Amino acid sequence: MAETATSALRARADGGRPRKRGFLALVMAALLGVGGTVAAPIAAQAAEAPQITLDVVETADTQISITIEGTGFGDVPALPGQTEPHAYFKLSEIGADLSQVEQDDPSISASIEDDGTLTGVLVIPATDLDASKSYEVISWPSRSYPSESNLYVRAAAEIDWEALFPATEAPAGPSFTAESTVVDGTKVSFAIEGTGFGDVKALPGQSEPHVYFTLSEIGADLSQVTQGDTSISATVAQDGTISDVLVVPAEELDSSKSYEVISWPSRSNPSESNLYARTAVTIDWAALTPEPTEEPTPEPTEEPGYAPELTVSPATGLDAEGDTVTVTGTGYDPAQPIYVFLCRDVELPTNLWSVALTCTTGAKVIYASTDTNETRVRFDDEGAFQLEFEVKQLNDGATSVYTAANHTAPTNRGQDAKATLAFAAVEPTPEPTTEPTPEPTTEPTEEPTTGPSFTAESTVIDGTTVSFAIEGKGFDDVKALPGQSEPHVYFKLSEIGADLSQVEQDDPSISVSVEADGTLSGVLEIDAAELDASRSYEVISWPSRSYPSESNLYARTAVTIDWAAITPQPSPEPTPEPSPEPTPEPTTPAEPTDPAEPTDPAEPTTPVEPTTPAEPTTPAEPTTPAEPTTPAEPTTPAEPTDPAEPTMPTEPTTPAEPTDPAEPTTPAEPTTPAEPTTPAEPTTPAEPTDPAEPTTPAEPTNPAEQNVEITDGEGASVDSVVQGDSITFSVRGVEAGTEFAVTVHSDPITLPAAVANEQGVASTTWTVPADFAVGEYTVVFDSGTATYKTTFTVVASETADNGSSLVPTGSDSVAELMAGVAIMTMLSAGVLLLARRRSLVRIGR
Repeated sequence: MAETATSALRARADGGRPRKRGFLALVMAALLGVGGTVAAPIAAQAAEAPQITLDVVETADTQISITIEGTGFGDVPALPGQTEPHAYFKLSEIGADLSQVEQDDPSISASIEDDGTLTGVLVIPATDLDASKSYEVISWPSRSYPSESNLYVRAAAEIDWEALFPATEAPAGPSFTAESTVVDGTKVSFAIEGTGFGDVKALPGQSEPHVYFTLSEIGADLSQVTQGDTSISATVAQDGTISDVLVVPAEELDSSKSYEVISWPSRSNPSESNLYARTAVTIDWAALTPEPTEEPTPEPTEEPGYAPELTVSPATGLDAEGDTVTVTGTGYDPAQPIYVFLCRDVELPTNLWSVALTCTTGAKVIYASTDTNETRVRFDDEGAFQLEFEVKQLNDGATSVYTAANHTAPTNRGQDAKATLAFAAVEPTPEPTTEPTPEPTTEPTEEPTTGPSFTAESTVIDGTTVSFAIEGKGFDDVKALPGQSEPHVYFKLSEIGADLSQVEQDDPSISVSVEADGTLSGVLEIDAAELDASRSYEVISWPSRSYPSESNLYARTAVTIDWAAITPQPSPEPTPEPSPEPTPEPTTPAEPTDPAEPTDPAEPTTPVEPTTPAEPTTPAEPTTPAEPTTPAEPTTPAEPTDPAEPTMPTEPTTPAEPTDPAEPTTPAEPTTPAEPTTPAEPTTPAEPTDPAEPTTPAEPTNPAEQNVEITDGEGASVDSVVQGDSITFSVRGVEAGTEFAVTVHSDPITLPAAVANEQGVASTTWTVPADFAVGEYTVVFDSGTATYKTTFTVVASETADNGSSLVPTGSDSVAELMAGVAIMTMLSAGVLLLARRRSLVRIGR
């Protein structure tokens, strides 16, 4: 039996050797297989580092959109509160200091797929970019700031700067075209189309900006352009364009000359320094003058020079108190109206217009030969006239009858002439009785034929405003200017003797319309605060759309102002008060010292306060009555053809494009809100507030106030919470209405803000995520001026898996590695055991 057993044992020993070796080979193969299975994904993952590609799309002058495609982000873990991992991306200048990145810099938080890929779009406003710099997109961990040490990846961004910032031409200044068309062989029409007038401003009284245009001979002296020249006032559209037509009669043109159309500011005369633009024009002279053979040569010789001569009959032995003479004139320019007036004798030549302004009483007008009003005295075609004229002795010196061009050509001295009068000696005794009677009878008869004149009766209103009621006549020669539906005249108050060149556009003034009979009526209101009782004033009038000067005034009249009504005497009240006190006081001798109180009457000086009425200077707004000048600009209504362009204001809506920059809010983080807790991400940059924790040493100052109470759903005080349960944090004893930012540290999670109620308690409730890592945390209440904090513990849920309470430490590859190591350990132990048994068998042999 023993042998058999031995033989059997030997047989097992001999026969078992190959079987054991085969088993060992199988074990080793298994080990290699498991090792390869575990190592393969680890090697593969280790080899795949984060990479990104960028696709940049430029929107001209607005923004760039960078589409980011990433791979190799499989090792990025989801942070507490995230349902999936995230990575931050932003555009940065190459070489920039990453520590300067701010929370509000444009950036996105891109979610990472299970396979480690990601996609996101980063939008950057064009205003944040500089074509002289180079940029790159960088990526770094969620809930942190970028640094050179924590970047996942960076890639240069190729930006097409020409596409982003296309070249734009500088806005051109004012320019226009003026295409000419001959109409009926009698006039030339210039179609004006202008651009670049956007900087022209509307003047006071204008509802929109205007520009003047006229035809001028090339090289002409622009100072000779007058209001009577053919011109237009064109409306400027909101986009700075102009469209209008200038029509010039053929008789104003000379085919031997070259012409241009010029433009200049409204309400001014043209000069080389104020022209907006000018353009030469071509005129079809053949169409304008189809038959040039009609004896053109004699015409130049038919232009005689004008040599006006004036005679008066009778001219001697005239009654000094008043007489009637016949005035005859010859050799005048029949196209230019004149004034005939009586004035002191002066030597000619002189500036006769300024003389005429002081001698308007009894003046008459001789109208152009072409005037169609049959009731007016007119020149005949040869420039002659005759009329009856009232004269009288003026002062003690010589008196003369004069003629001068009227207000339409105040600088024209070609119509100046005079005839001196000789009066008979005046008997002194009978004259006193006759003086009063002739003056009132003659004055009224002269008035209807006088040139422009007016009265300005003043009235003080509420002691703060002076109103001048203007009534004028003799303004029938004033013409409506281009764009005006009726003639207008300007009026303003001026200090007598003031320099009229100092008048400004914003001085209180009015523009009064002239009736068909040459009369006008208007009210000029002046703020009393602008007046000085030590000065004398006059109201002056001058042509519309011009500045006043001594040479262009229509008329002027001195005014009387009731200064007492403006500055009432406050003296009556103070004087009676001091008088009663001194009379009773003398009865008590000791009191005489009290009479010093009568010095109180010095308070009457306070009545100077009546000057405070100057405060009504706020009524300076009454000067806005000058806005009646807006009626004056019925001139602008004349251009109602263009007002349709007010629809252009819709263009300003185009600036709405700047709202595109709102797209910077596109930071993909709004996509993360899908994660209920992700709202915490925007606030995570609040981590920089952690440094505020060093302020906690302040806690010792009042530990009682620094405590944060923690209660569970039942209201019981606790110091820990189970995963998935709710917990309430509260601080007490704070000012009602105080708002606190509440965060849970160390990896900050922002909770709903807490606002203190009327009892001074601020609370917020938080439901702990079921997968929230267990451990000790700190909750912080921060109002900006005070900080409260306490610690608490998150414990594992009893229903959680074994590993659910562990803080995530890595990817699944680590778990696979650990499993592989365990298997290899077990197999190694089996190999050692078999080897030992083999040794025992051999020993048994």
